[in-house]
Amino acid sequence: MKLEQRALLIHILVNILLIIAKVIIGFFFHVYLLVVDAIYTGSDFLFNILTWIGIKIGNKKACKKYPYGYGKIFYVVLLIINLISIIVGIVILVLSFFIEYQVSSIWIVFFLLVFIIIKFGSAHYLYVVAKKRENDLLLSSSVISKMEVYSTILLIFILFLNQFFPMFNMIGSIFIASILIIQSFLSIIKNSCMLLGTLEEDTVLEEKVLQAVDKYKVINISDIKFIKIGSYYQVILKVKVNKNIKVRELLNIENKIKKELKKYRFKFIHFQLL
Repeated sequence: MKLEQRALLIHILVNILLIIAKVIIGFFFHVYLLVVDAIYTGSDFLFNILTWIGIKIGNKKACKKYPYGYGKIFYVVLLIINLISIIVGIVILVLSFFIEYQVSSIWIVFFLLVFIIIKFGSAHYLYVVAKKRENDLLLSSSVISKMEVYSTILLIFILFLNQFFPMFNMIGSIFIASILIIQSFLSIIKNSCMLLGTLEEDTVLEEKVLQAVDKYKVINISDIKFIKIGSYYQVILKVKVNKNIKVRELLNIENKIKKELKKYRFKFIHFQLL
C-alpha cells in the first residue's frame, strides 16, 4: 500500500470512530452541538472516501487520449466534495433554528479535548504525507480536517458560555455551518481554476528547458509558458529557427527535446514557430 493511501486509511478510521463517539455522547448528554460536529466530521469522512477514489484514478499513467494523465480527476473530485459540503452546511444551518437547546454537561469538554488531540494528530500526519508527495487532493483533505479541529476548539468556549445562556448552542451551530459553506465555496473557486489550468512561473523549470534547447544552435527561444494541469505541465515554446534547416531535421530536433523535457512532468510540449 502506498504512503498516501496508508495515511488516508488511518484518517478514515479515525473519522469513523469520532463520528460514532460524537453521536453517542451528543445524544446521551443531549448536546445537539456535538451531533452537528459529528455531521461536520461526516463530511470530512466523505471527503476522505472520494479522495481515495481520486488518488486511485489520478495516479494512472498518461496515454495518447489523456496526454496530461488523469491529474484533472483530483480537481473534479474536489468540486464534487465541496458541493456536497455546501449542502451539508445548509442543512445544519436550517436545523439550527428548530432545535430546543438545553444546558450542556461541562464533562463534555473532557471528551472534546480527547477528540481534538486525536483529530489533530491524524490531520497533521496527512498534511506531512501530502507535502512529501506533493499531492494537492491529500493536502486539501488535511486542511479541511484541521479546520474541523479549530471548530471543535471553539465548541469548548461555547459550552462554557452555554452554562449560562443555552442559546449559545445555536450560535455555535450557525458558526460551524457558515464556516463549512464559506470554506467549500472558496475551494470551488480555487479548484475550478486548477481544473482549467493555471499559468505558472518557475525559474528552475525554465532553466531546464533552456538547457535542453540550447544544445541545438539552429533553434532560439523567444518565449516560454508553463501551464499546470493537475500534477503535470504543458509547455508552450515560441521559437525562431535557422532558415536553412530542413523540415525533417527540425522535427528530429523537436522530438529529442520533447523526450528530454518529459522527465520533468512535462506531458505536452508545443512548439510555435515565429
